[in-house]
Amino acid sequence: MIFESKISYEQDGKAVKAQYIIEHAELFGEVESKLYEGFGNFPDFSVVSIKTNNKIREIINEKPTDDDECKIFYATICDFFTNEDGSIKEIPYVVVAFAHDMTEAKAAVDQYMRMGLEDMELKAIKETKFINVLG
Repeated sequence: MIFESKISYEQDGKAVKAQYIIEHAELFGEVESKLYEGFGNFPDFSVVSIKTNNKIREIINEKPTDDDECKIFYATICDFFTNEDGSIKEIPYVVVAFAHDMTEAKAAVDQYMRMGLEDMELKAIKETKFINVLG
């Protein structure tokens, strides 16, 4: 499952609030444990919220190591399926892409869509406030 989390902590005397995507966890307790492993040593660390994200199907690339300029983008893609009666069913889902800007994010999503076997259409890309993906 994929989760979203908001945390707060103090760093260099300043209050910091951040959002993270957490993958490879099945329980809320696992998510909280991963957050404490990564941030528990910061003063006043607190997990503000954890929720499941059932819209994200896949994280399509990895963040380059030590690249603080890389952002996280949500891309909404639709798969199209033709039913037996000839009607077309549209199934939207979200993929996550790391990129420096919108152009790079679209290129990553386009590459992802070329690997697909179904008819797909890119509906939207938007930059998120998430800092990173924790696995």
